[in-house]
Amino acid sequence: MDKPPSPHKPHKPVLGSQEIVVAKPQNLKEHEQELFTKQLTVKGKKWLRSFYPVLLEHVPASVDGHGLVYCTDLSGEKKALFSLRIKDRVIEKLYWFLRKTIHFVFPKTELDSAIMVSDLDTHTYFHWAVELLPKLFLLSQQEKSFLQDIPILLPQKNCKSYAFDSLRPFVDEKRMRIIPLWKRLEVKNLFVVPCLAPPYCSGNCRPDLMQAMRKRVLEYLDETIDVRTLWKKLEERFPLVTHRPYRIYFSRKDAPRRYIKNESEILSLLEQYDFLYIKAETLSFWEQVLLCSKADSILGLHGAALSNMMWMKPSARVIEIRKHDEYKNNCYFILADAMNIRYYYFLAQADQEETHEANFTVEVEKLEELLRNLYKNSGKRVR
Repeated sequence: MDKPPSPHKPHKPVLGSQEIVVAKPQNLKEHEQELFTKQLTVKGKKWLRSFYPVLLEHVPASVDGHGLVYCTDLSGEKKALFSLRIKDRVIEKLYWFLRKTIHFVFPKTELDSAIMVSDLDTHTYFHWAVELLPKLFLLSQQEKSFLQDIPILLPQKNCKSYAFDSLRPFVDEKRMRIIPLWKRLEVKNLFVVPCLAPPYCSGNCRPDLMQAMRKRVLEYLDETIDVRTLWKKLEERFPLVTHRPYRIYFSRKDAPRRYIKNESEILSLLEQYDFLYIKAETLSFWEQVLLCSKADSILGLHGAALSNMMWMKPSARVIEIRKHDEYKNNCYFILADAMNIRYYYFLAQADQEETHEANFTVEVEKLEELLRNLYKNSGKRVR
């Protein structure tokens, strides 16, 4: 069995460097290519993504229930391991001063060794599913490593309704150590599993790792979950699932922001093309996995529900409704490529510059044109 490395020194790489060819959006228009290439390398007609090696960091640290980690550097100073993106530099400095002060006031418990897989973003479903779960899957592959008996920390802020169901395929629940919100752990040896797909970490992912993780989750679904009872429950709520193929439209109607303002105008159109109307937050984790694993297509506005394409069969379709001039937030395009899902996009007008704060208006005629081209062989229902 491996021996743990010395403090302040990285362990051996858990993932090596890699370069892959990226599949372009299925309905890409030449004048819109720049919307997708910001984080890619373009060589002739090929789009490429490169990954740096991933090292397992090993440091003394203090961790609280909000997911904040302070590591002791070689000079003895406590420094935050993760950064929060704040546009105003003065506010950012003030935030971290207050945050550090509050952190070290929390009651502490000491622990010899632990593993950290979360960060300041993994309290949301997308970052949990796309960034945290692959880390747990990677750890589950380290069977002969000293890591296999070390507890894995889970800040209480990450304990959402889907959390424990989704981690069971990878780790024994008893191994998870929950940190209450207003407490902290002083860990002598904290093994930090960093971003698995650097250099562009947030929303980036490695195809081989992600596809192996999907296989594990779907195997767990078949072997452990009562699929027959679960499916019967879904049929009662969504009778259309008895038709094959069926498609899913994930609505953000009840979201405080980033919703489609004229959603009512597109619902009758989506019904004609066999789209189920679903609010992801009303489903359990395993209901989402089962529904999406058998769906032909997923359609939705840029948002966490689109992460469920992870459970779809290869060559299924995902259609992302996105801001007409957005070129930074390509996480769902990248995820679709990693999962071998056919990616389509539909550009919509936003009422604000920032994608995550905006609400959107969809041109119904253009959406109908896209759906007609995609599903012309399956036909359109007349109701």
